[in-house]
Amino acid sequence: VGHNRTGVDSVQAALEVARTLSTLQQQSEGAVRLVGVTGYEGHTPVLAPAEKSAATHAAHSLLRAARDAIAQELGAEAVPVVSGGGSSNYMDCLAEGVLTELQAGGGALTDQLYADKAGLGAHGHRIGTFVLTVVTSVAQDGSRAMADAGFKTVGWHPFAGFPRVLGRDDVEVYGMSAEHLKLRSTDPATPLTLRVGERLQLAAPYLDSLAHLHSRIVVTRDQVVIDEFAIMSIRK
Repeated sequence: VGHNRTGVDSVQAALEVARTLSTLQQQSEGAVRLVGVTGYEGHTPVLAPAEKSAATHAAHSLLRAARDAIAQELGAEAVPVVSGGGSSNYMDCLAEGVLTELQAGGGALTDQLYADKAGLGAHGHRIGTFVLTVVTSVAQDGSRAMADAGFKTVGWHPFAGFPRVLGRDDVEVYGMSAEHLKLRSTDPATPLTLRVGERLQLAAPYLDSLAHLHSRIVVTRDQVVIDEFAIMSIRK
């Protein structure tokens, strides 16, 4: 809703689709079922807080109107599910009270985009998704260094930007290629103190563009591995 994708363009159009599905449900003896309406307001994640709240309200007003129109004609049992929202605006979604299904997922692990650009850091979320990289070379004058995590390792999303180096305020990422990460000092007058073979922890820029590049997620607490999960989209 509001993201200019290819769903229906009006409440009336949503009602017409519901009518068609209701007929198909009867004709197919339940093989096709109408269970509700969905509308994802995908244009809201990086809006400023006040704009995000207003955009969510506008989107959910349309969802409410579609739900009510279908319920009035076909009965409330035809639309038990109203699905929408996401991690970046879940607090506004809850305030609207329209959804029965909230499509929040990424916020459970929270990456750099969700914490910073989408504003979840202001709501108490901490980045919980990380990537380890190893320093592979350091310039003799300490002006720059390379590590082994490029696009193929950390993914890419224009809103997320380059990954942050965690626990090292003296080091920043200034570029990436397919297989390498470019590092430099945050203070141009101070050479890097990195060593070849040193491990660095990166904040995951955007989990959706990163997870499919790996075969498993390793879970740690206080730097100790406590569990791991296979990423089902990856087959060895």
